[in-house]
Amino acid sequence: MSVPRAGVVVSPCTADAMVRKVHLAGTTNVRDLGPLPIHDGRWVRRGKVFRGEALTGLGPGPRHLDGDEAQPFKGLGLRTILDLRSDNEYAARPSAWSAVSGATVRRFPVAEGGEGSDTYLMGLIAAGRITQFSAEDLGQFYIGALRRQSATFGSVLRTLSREQALPSLIHCANGKDRTGIVVAVLLSFLGVPRDHIVADYLFSGTSQPDLIDRFVDQIRSAGAEPDAVRPMFETPAVAMHMLLDHLESQPGGTVRYLVGHAGLQPQELDRLQSLLTTDSP
Repeated sequence: MSVPRAGVVVSPCTADAMVRKVHLAGTTNVRDLGPLPIHDGRWVRRGKVFRGEALTGLGPGPRHLDGDEAQPFKGLGLRTILDLRSDNEYAARPSAWSAVSGATVRRFPVAEGGEGSDTYLMGLIAAGRITQFSAEDLGQFYIGALRRQSATFGSVLRTLSREQALPSLIHCANGKDRTGIVVAVLLSFLGVPRDHIVADYLFSGTSQPDLIDRFVDQIRSAGAEPDAVRPMFETPAVAMHMLLDHLESQPGGTVRYLVGHAGLQPQELDRLQSLLTTDSP
């Protein structure tokens, strides 16, 4: 095992994420959640749930794509785009996902960490309220979001339990934090081993290694040093481990969270298992 940069570990599980990556114009962070292994020998189905980032750089429609670029979007067969961005984010940067894929966009605004919210991390830096931010701070942020946004996360998974919504793609702004939380909850529920869940999360850092570069000037203007808050823009493994520890340490684990906090019904969980898992990769 080698560590080429902070927070990104190259391992067999990370290599698996590289294989699952989908190459689409205007994106760097799209991948299929299948096939990922499940504890009992089954697999997450291919081509049912994808994760990615906001697609905003292609203009208002698919005319900006040539034929070779447009075909991979259609080839995914997407029916539903689950956009987790806040209202402010969505208004400022309209999505091109529907235009290029033909899928219906359904919005599940998670203001947590998004522009205009009380927990917008860059806003807190700009206000001078954050000058240091560690990997553990990111883990605590994820745990807080898990609690505060449980109903919205439940609505996302409820949508995935409906066959007519599949295949679906989940995204937020960069596909790292809000998307990472939802995907971790889903994979934990399906029974994917922890090392694969963490590796899938880490791959967002591999796909976007210089995310902090977009914000360096803003960070310095606020009187903070980029290196002091760098984990905010990366995918430190400890942050995802903290989230999974929190889920699994509660009585009933992830299932209890989904039923008791996120509001899902047992039959919806049964449908998730049926629709998203298979006996062979």
